[in-house]
Amino acid sequence: MFFDQSGGIVGTTTFEGGHPKSAKIFLLSIHVRYRSEAADAGKVAPQANPLRNHPLSHQLPAISCACYDDRVQSSNSHRIGGVIGSFCTPKRFPDLPIGPTILLNMTDNQNAFTRLDTVLGEGGPAAVLDQLIDTLESQDKHHELFEALKMKLRHGLGLPLRYNDSGDELDEATRQGLEEGLIEACRHVGTRLLESGKLREGWMYLRPVGDNNVIRNILADQQPTEDNLDEHIELCLQEGLDLRRGFELMLSHYGTCNSITTYESSMYGQPRVNRQIGAELLVNHLHQELFENVAGHIEREEEKAPTGTTLAELVEGRDWLFQDGSYHIDTTHLSSVVRFARDLDDAASLQLAVDLAAYGDCLDEQLQYPSEAPFAEFYPAHRKYLNALIGNDVEEAVAYYREQAETCDPYEHSTIAIEVYLDLLARLSRNTEAIQETVRLLPDNLPTTGMAPSLLDLSEACQSFEQLKQTCRQKDDLVGYTLGLLNSQKSPEN
Repeated sequence: MFFDQSGGIVGTTTFEGGHPKSAKIFLLSIHVRYRSEAADAGKVAPQANPLRNHPLSHQLPAISCACYDDRVQSSNSHRIGGVIGSFCTPKRFPDLPIGPTILLNMTDNQNAFTRLDTVLGEGGPAAVLDQLIDTLESQDKHHELFEALKMKLRHGLGLPLRYNDSGDELDEATRQGLEEGLIEACRHVGTRLLESGKLREGWMYLRPVGDNNVIRNILADQQPTEDNLDEHIELCLQEGLDLRRGFELMLSHYGTCNSITTYESSMYGQPRVNRQIGAELLVNHLHQELFENVAGHIEREEEKAPTGTTLAELVEGRDWLFQDGSYHIDTTHLSSVVRFARDLDDAASLQLAVDLAAYGDCLDEQLQYPSEAPFAEFYPAHRKYLNALIGNDVEEAVAYYREQAETCDPYEHSTIAIEVYLDLLARLSRNTEAIQETVRLLPDNLPTTGMAPSLLDLSEACQSFEQLKQTCRQKDDLVGYTLGLLNSQKSPEN
């Protein structure tokens, strides 16, 4: 950093040199601000600077007026010759007097303007734009960098530097070059912002690029800080860039309750494959927490650790665990996570969910919150459903949910009981049966929730379209009939 005779900052630069005795000197980047009143008040005399006449001064042009003071206010903050800032001490400076030395390094804006003037004369407008881009990159001025990249792009295409029209009047090659160049500028600036931890700003530029894998990889390489944790979660969950990482961050930093609330809001309307990610993490997390709590309770009472490996084994024969309405985890969390588990396909996670439902079935009746059909008997019904997905007691579960579908009036309540039954058949790969039951049970004139696969989905799954075509004839649905007709030409039944 250079100072004028009155102590004012007139310029800064970067320098890395060597000590005469071959010790390496590193000048680190420091952010400072100038306090002219300190110099005016005479708090630090000019001769207080030990580097002014030091033998190294000829090797350190960047700090020929660096400042020194013994009066350290803190380990990182110093009032020195009118400058307040952080300091670093070179690794080996044996010849210098003992005391904190400030070696200041910032980009010299005044010199930057001069360089632009010089480069224009030497290389023309294109060279000026390149110099501008280099300067802004070195200063990490990302938004200004984006504008400079756009200027360079327009100049290269022969367009005005401030061209902002739609491009409709351009020839195809120029318009395509403009669009591709803008996308590349977004990618460049967005990536720099993302890598620097400015996630929301980076996403603003990278959203039009559409290369989410690149963004996902950058996020995966970063450890969230206190400042950008919420931005990490927002991009991972709300923007859908990395659902697993987003829910992992939620669970580790905000706990079960907030994670459940976030799951409810962010996964609404999402396809099952997306819902499965958070559901799996929540099931595993809650099961581990609950298992430890129950095992700890048993160990305290019996004065030895239990040997069971599942919740069902731990609670068997120990009714005292639930005496007087006792429980070992927030029961609203338990019911929510068991409900989420209906989306799972992974056998191991499903088994944990069955175990959670087995524990819930032991709770006091007041803690087993009622639900609508077909899950009115919440935990027993879920145990049947989840067990069937694993492959256990399948016929018992199908019979139970068939009965629920048949006895629940869709006009008085809703079609949910029917849809759960149809969805279960489809997930058990009983698609032909699901087609028949759809026609038998689902009213034509009632809207559905979309929980169950459509007749077309089921027909495609089993490559059988005759029932679909017949139903579409009855409903006067020409579009659906045509889909069935054309798809049937490719099906094995033909």
